[in-house]
Amino acid sequence: MKEVIGLVIFFFFFNSSFSQTGETLQSVTDRGSTTDNIIIANEFTSNGQYAGFNFKDRNISGRLWTWYSRDASARLFNSAVISDLLTIQENGNVGIGTSSPAYKLDVNGNGRIGSVHLNNIVSGQGAYVSWNDDGGGGMTYFKNQRGQGGGGFSFQESTTDNVRTDLMRISSNGNVGLGTISPAYKLDVNGDASIATNAYIHYAPADLRMKVGADGLQCFNFSGSILKSLLLNPAGGNVGIGVADPDQKLTIKGGGIGFDHNSADKKLYSPADGVLEWMTHNSAGERAFAVSHQGQKVVYLSTFGNSYLNGGNVGIGTSNPQSKLAVNGTITTLKIKVTQEGWADYVFDSSYQLAPLSHVEKFIQENKHLPEVPSAAEVKKEGLDLGDNQAILLKKIEELTLYIINQNKKIESLDKQIAELKENQRKY
Repeated sequence: MKEVIGLVIFFFFFNSSFSQTGETLQSVTDRGSTTDNIIIANEFTSNGQYAGFNFKDRNISGRLWTWYSRDASARLFNSAVISDLLTIQENGNVGIGTSSPAYKLDVNGNGRIGSVHLNNIVSGQGAYVSWNDDGGGGMTYFKNQRGQGGGGFSFQESTTDNVRTDLMRISSNGNVGLGTISPAYKLDVNGDASIATNAYIHYAPADLRMKVGADGLQCFNFSGSILKSLLLNPAGGNVGIGVADPDQKLTIKGGGIGFDHNSADKKLYSPADGVLEWMTHNSAGERAFAVSHQGQKVVYLSTFGNSYLNGGNVGIGTSNPQSKLAVNGTITTLKIKVTQEGWADYVFDSSYQLAPLSHVEKFIQENKHLPEVPSAAEVKKEGLDLGDNQAILLKKIEELTLYIINQNKKIESLDKQIAELKENQRKY
């Protein structure tokens, strides 16, 4: 307030001095200089504080501009504003809108450099820098959000109707948001992202670095020198490929699982239950599909050699096979070969005792089947052992052959006796 009163007294003194003395700088114009405005040069000697000169705009009545010095600084004053507009200190600091600039250029208020606007806090909004590159109605802003709560900075753009949209937000806690004004993470992206070369995610506590690039998705140790296992949902949950709602730990839709032909180790592995292995290029030259358990191949299906099943019973049409191969249905084949011990050749040994036919007849009358041959009820209940049955049938055929031979001998003996009787009768 004291400064303003002093400046008013200063202006009054200059104007009075000019009107009373008629000093006009005629000597200046006599040397060839001309001016359309009234100029007064003087020194205000009260306390030795002010020295300067005034110049007046003749088109606007009462407006006086004053360029004066004070407190080791040069200042520009306007009577319409009644304040210092420009201050230049002896240390080189320049102030616009402030009489005590603390920097080489200290602006208290809004500014503009070409298409770049400098704006201070206005109506509760943060200070910002704005610019327009193409000359259109839209603007781009770099804004301090402190005035609107939360702090931080934002990059914004506006349309011709001054509707602003956040492009990037940097919160006071260091979080960066793209497409969001409230980033919850160090980098929070709301929308799609594209990276031209490689992208890395580092997690130092687990010595882990994940890379996405031309080589696909890879997992390294933190220094990037050792490949590590890539874990998907290790704590639980399912993984889907080609499907949005996987119902298994790994669900694949629309394709299969491919293995490199030159890889010698193509396996689906479970340390407790076994290994499902597809062998196409291993050291043994195998071309097969195998299921192994505890190091032993229990299923082996070869594409050009022998195949085998080596574990438990196999059922076709039944879930409860009672033998190595159980078929609930009809088997169609060109040949069946059975290897059987205890074949019935012993029937033809001289020591074999052939049962009398009377005994066989009696057994048949009582049991309705041959001795040693299973009954219909037994076959229905227990089934039929093909090898044992063939051996029994062969035994019965061999016994029948012996019976026929013995009968033939008796017939031949009777025929001989009849012939002798007939010969004797003819003689007598």
